[in-house]
Amino acid sequence: MKLEVPVDLLRKYSQPGPRYTSYPTVSHFQTTFDGKAFQREIETSQPPHTPLSLYFHLPFCKPLFY
Repeated sequence: MKLEVPVDLLRKYSQPGPRYTSYPTVSHFQTTFDGKAFQREIETSQPPHTPLSLYFHLPFCKPLFY
């Protein structure tokens, strides 16, 4: 399968964008955040019995299969 992308579309998006690496950002990292704090965050971050949303980041890389 061959993917063809129009040149004008490449030019449109061929520019730097905001940098997103992780959440929380590194400036919020703490050495005092231990397993108990992590468990507490999990328990208090969302009301019980509500749907859970997950975010998966799939980086652009060479596909394993063609």
